[in-house]
Amino acid sequence: MPKTLKKKTEKLEGQVIINEISVGQLNRGNQSIDTWIQNVKSAERIIRPTRKALLETYLDAEIDLHLSMVESKRIRAVKTCPWLWEELDNDKVKENFRSPWFFEFMGQVMDVVFKGHEVIEFVFKDGLVSNTEPIPRQNVDPLRGLISREMWAENASIESGWLYREGPLINYMLEVGKARDLGLYKRIIPYILLKRGNLSDYARFNEMFGMPLRVYEYDPNNPKNRAEVTQQAEKQGAAAYIVVPRGTGVNFHEANQTGASTTYKDFHQIMNDEVTIGVLGQKLTTDSNGKGSYALGNVHKEVEEALNLEDRMMVEYIMNYPLKHNILIPHGYPLDGITGAFQVSEELPKDKKFEMWIKMDQRIPISDEDFYTEFGVPKPDEAAIKRWQDRQPIVSQPGGAEPEPGK
Repeated sequence: MPKTLKKKTEKLEGQVIINEISVGQLNRGNQSIDTWIQNVKSAERIIRPTRKALLETYLDAEIDLHLSMVESKRIRAVKTCPWLWEELDNDKVKENFRSPWFFEFMGQVMDVVFKGHEVIEFVFKDGLVSNTEPIPRQNVDPLRGLISREMWAENASIESGWLYREGPLINYMLEVGKARDLGLYKRIIPYILLKRGNLSDYARFNEMFGMPLRVYEYDPNNPKNRAEVTQQAEKQGAAAYIVVPRGTGVNFHEANQTGASTTYKDFHQIMNDEVTIGVLGQKLTTDSNGKGSYALGNVHKEVEEALNLEDRMMVEYIMNYPLKHNILIPHGYPLDGITGAFQVSEELPKDKKFEMWIKMDQRIPISDEDFYTEFGVPKPDEAAIKRWQDRQPIVSQPGGAEPEPGK
């Protein structure tokens, strides 16, 4: 490391680096399939790759509502799962991991899945983490391990920034993802752009064919008549109209408007489905369109759960290795030899749980009250019990009693 950089890095130790940089402004708009292809090529170059243009494409596409919802669904499976450092006997540290910073940090780590490589800065107060701040990607050069003080990292010299993989900064900066990782957005963007163009065409279609065309005729022998007719047409609403001389034959060729409208809707749905599959691995847990079956839904749910498990395993690795050893333990967290894990509740389907309770009831006594509480069923009154006894029973009564013979 150059001596000048080493001195500057030591001087900034303990400061918040994100407050010391000039963030490069990204711009929305003017995105197309062609610009997406060119931006991906620029970001994937072996020599001097540039991510700025691709990050602008990401910024423009992430405002898509459908993408935002399916993305948040996947992130929520991690953020809402409780985290526990096993065998940790320190209430102060346990409470720190129940603070708002940890909830936000989970979302920041998951952001790597969608946008690729990221560097997260940890801010400490009184020896504990108080906040985490993602360094803007446009200010990070992952190939050189550099955070740039200037606006664009690819054009910055090493002397004008901080090497976050070296020196004391490694105890404040968490690197997540591989250096050349561009995230899922790289594959999802074209479907967002195609859907956007389709919606624009659909809006134009509705404007042209959503309301009937009005035809106005004027007397060609009266010079003022055309202007008067046109003025009246403009005052009678926003529907399209034409003004023609009286006696002029006008032929209208009716298009299959219903079929054209369906085409736009189908294309919109297909693009949304592709985005859903790209993010969640399947689509039936978000939109079945009135189709599918219970068995197929279970298969799709298993695919999504496997994806959520993979995400949690990724986060567990980050928590137990780079975060714990490079940042937490050097700052005094008593986590040496302690492993953290998500506390996932394994919820069984009710039919499986019912079978298990019936089998348990044959071995240990279970009160009727516990049975009804577990399955959320109101305890029946005497009239309901009498009606049940008068019918052929399907399953054993709660509590393991033998069923009454049917009449």
